[in-house]
Amino acid sequence: RRMSEGEYKKLVLQVEDLSSDLSALQKEKEKMVQNLRDSNRAAEKLQHYIEALEKRDMESTLEINTLKDEVNELLDKIEDIEARGARGVYEQGELLREFQAEKEALLASKKEVQVRNREYKRKIETL
Repeated sequence: RRMSEGEYKKLVLQVEDLSSDLSALQKEKEKMVQNLRDSNRAAEKLQHYIEALEKRDMESTLEINTLKDEVNELLDKIEDIEARGARGVYEQGELLREFQAEKEALLASKKEVQVRNREYKRKIETL
């Protein structure tokens, strides 16, 4: 069967509408593909940024742990110095007590010598 001119024009209009719709869909598809590419680029940049932050975080954690170790070492050294200082003060006290005891012994000895000297002087005077 042959198509009438009206049917043919109607069919041509439908084909033009479908062609126009197809063109609009292709443009929409291109926009979506471009948006997807942009999103992928943004996601890659974000991933690099996250990796850089994670690296910086790890470096900061390492630096913090190193500083903590150094602080603990310094605290240990301070405790050691304080302990040595306390021992030094104790030892100085011991030396001072020993010196005081020797001084008192020498004074007592001096008094004994003075007493003997007086006794000898009296004996000499009585002779």
